[in-house]
Amino acid sequence: KRKKGKKEKGNPEANTQDNVIYINTVVQLPQPRNVFFAVGSSFFERLDCLDNIPHVASPPLTPLLSSFHPIVENFGCLTDESNLLNLIEHMCCFVEKNPVPWTNIDGTPISFNRNDIMKHCNGSINMTTIFTILEAMLDKFAEANNCTTWIYKLHGTSLPHEELKKHFGSSLRFIYLSQDPRLACKSSTRRFSEDVNVFVLAEKWNKLHDSAVETLNQSPDILFELEHDSFIKHEGDEREKLMRFLRDERDLETQLQSSDRVIWRNLTLPDAEKEERIARWRNRDLISDQELKMVEYHCYDSMKKLGYQPLLKKENLHFDESEVIAYYQENEEQKTKRKQECPDEVAKELTQKEIIQKFQTLDGQEVEGNRFIRLLRKIKGEILPIRAVFVWMMVAGFFSGFFGGLIGVRGPPLIMFFFFFEYPKKQVKANGSIIATANTLIRVITYAITKPPETYIANEWFVKSEWSVYVTVLILGLAGSPCGIYLSRYLNRGGYKVALAALLIVNGITMMITAS
Repeated sequence: KRKKGKKEKGNPEANTQDNVIYINTVVQLPQPRNVFFAVGSSFFERLDCLDNIPHVASPPLTPLLSSFHPIVENFGCLTDESNLLNLIEHMCCFVEKNPVPWTNIDGTPISFNRNDIMKHCNGSINMTTIFTILEAMLDKFAEANNCTTWIYKLHGTSLPHEELKKHFGSSLRFIYLSQDPRLACKSSTRRFSEDVNVFVLAEKWNKLHDSAVETLNQSPDILFELEHDSFIKHEGDEREKLMRFLRDERDLETQLQSSDRVIWRNLTLPDAEKEERIARWRNRDLISDQELKMVEYHCYDSMKKLGYQPLLKKENLHFDESEVIAYYQENEEQKTKRKQECPDEVAKELTQKEIIQKFQTLDGQEVEGNRFIRLLRKIKGEILPIRAVFVWMMVAGFFSGFFGGLIGVRGPPLIMFFFFFEYPKKQVKANGSIIATANTLIRVITYAITKPPETYIANEWFVKSEWSVYVTVLILGLAGSPCGIYLSRYLNRGGYKVALAALLIVNGITMMITAS
């Protein structure tokens, strides 16, 4: 163990000062390994099992990502080392000022070596982003606690799951914490938090769970669901399932069965347990009529999806604009009052907020007024420095256009690119839609301003005798797009690659048949 004020034997670079531990070693955690992000309802305090797993480090709840992710572009392009080091400095300071400190295995607060975080970023095979810095800091924390991986508890209502997938790839795992919004909103009003009013809290709960359910539907193979009531009632079983997930020991086929899904279990509860759950909300000692209406006004649809039975009818859930304004004003008044009652908590939060305050504006102007500048910086960050993936992107684009003009088939080069380089499904579909739209517009303009060549089978581009072909293609195209989008929700990363490979094979077969 390290002794206070002395260097550790065998490691001349590790030392302590003023009871703070400094770790200056380059992170070498076992690879490959999974990393975990916990997201959902606010019953983290019940999940002490997240903090007591031998091989998994779990830092205290810290709004690091939710604070820096919205303003990261204001630090400038991260390919510039000075900008990168500036962001690293602010993120490290933010964590070091957290009200609950990040500690090493001996309980000593950790201070991060900025140069080592920079080395980690420069050595990353991915483009440097805020997630690269977050990963380096969490790896350092895991190393300081003799752990091989970590769980980061996401804070706030936004879940950047597509960006997380892009950065962490196949090692990414989510732990989704589900809780009845009536309970979640009431328990939040009893704690020191940013918002107090039930109306505002219910709106935030709904946004958070909409995002979490989207992740649940898109990536069931990388997500573990933990439902509050089930955890309280069957704590031993739920803890064991969580441990198996963290140790990557669960049977994937079993996990994908609908009977093991929390939503399914909520919807198929025995009648007695359903009545037991709903009965507590009929007791107005727990929640008032107005508070119940506030929660179900925002969360009605999400509650139905998650298997929580609403008490009120949807047509009765309505608030006038004046009422909504009054609730937000009341929320601000309650926040001010609570801050006056808890000066120590306010002081801790202000210390962190001061760190990011000057970057919440850009050149003295509000961030929202500089979207064009932020867009240019983002484009520059995507292109520079030139990376292998960018070169292959240009090659695939060139051959796609070339073959599209030569034989009318532009898909195979793009399919091969996305087969070898992993991107979120939404980005693949968005790029495909943009390319198809541009291709269609060019064709329509060409048909409108030019006449067919002499070698063409007719004097006009469109022949009346072929109307049945045109109608068939139109109907099948319009019907196929929504069907494909719907089915893609149920494909994981492996399934998506199989679908791309199958499409490539079908393209080849149809081209050969056409040629013959």
